[in-house]
Amino acid sequence: MLAARLLPHRVKENVALLLAGIGGSALALQARVNGALAEQVGPALLAALVSFSVGLLVMVVVVTATHRWPVVRSMRSGSRRVWWFGGGLCGAFF
Repeated sequence: MLAARLLPHRVKENVALLLAGIGGSALALQARVNGALAEQVGPALLAALVSFSVGLLVMVVVVTATHRWPVVRSMRSGSRRVWWFGGGLCGAFF
């Protein structure tokens, strides 16, 4: 985080814009990939299950490899409340 404080404000804005552009492009690409996956495996629900399962597996591997579980630590310390994560739970079923 020290490097982020040392960067000029304009560089931070440019990096943020670049990351926003990459994120938007990735979102469009994911829709296309999921569509192609649905054509290969059949029902769209099965394609979504495969897509999200792979994403979950990658996230678990990365978090486990880096030994960072900030959400669990923050909930144990009491700085976060469990109900704050209800939006994500609702999003999973919406």
